[in-house]
Amino acid sequence: MRRKSDVKTIKDMPEHSRPREKLREKGASALTDGELVAEIEAERALVEANRKLVEIFGEEESAKV
Repeated sequence: MRRKSDVKTIKDMPEHSRPREKLREKGASALTDGELVAEIEAERALVEANRKLVEIFGEEESAKV
């Protein structure tokens, strides 16, 4: 079992190795399948969060966030 201290976060990675930065700089072909899926899921989560904000507060208020 992995200890919490063994797990690296994105912030622990060198900036040029981070999936989002690699995607921006080199394109999708530079990412592993896992990195690409993680980026797609992260974007999907952001879209869903924004949809919920609009649903709760209305479009004008959520645009301020």
